[in-house]
Amino acid sequence: MVRRKEFAYYVLFSILTCGIYGLYFRYQLNKEINQMTGPEPGQISPGVAIVLMIVTCGIYEFYWVYQMGLRIDRLSDANGIAREDSASGYLLWDLTSFFTLGITAWVAYYKMVKQFNRLADAYNSVWTPYQR
Repeated sequence: MVRRKEFAYYVLFSILTCGIYGLYFRYQLNKEINQMTGPEPGQISPGVAIVLMIVTCGIYEFYWVYQMGLRIDRLSDANGIAREDSASGYLLWDLTSFFTLGITAWVAYYKMVKQFNRLADAYNSVWTPYQR
């Protein structure tokens, strides 16, 4: 079972823990997307992704957002779930956070979580894994 993510909790606890909860949230998101997609070539483990985010001072996060967005897009398309944004949209919102003091990064995660929750609902009811 894949649990829905609550964006308000993500924002609140990320602020209260000075970003530590945000790393845990990304870990869980990555783990559950891995669960929904099954094994894929080049798939990175959630723990390695978090370590890379820390070691690269957050630069790896942009790549991670794009890759998670691509996987969310493929899952959505394969299962006929409408999507409002795409991987490049998530990345664009995230990249513009340099100019908006991080506000648009929250928008990117909001959109990603919203689509993830649609996938989680489908996965938990009747699921058809996509064909590679």
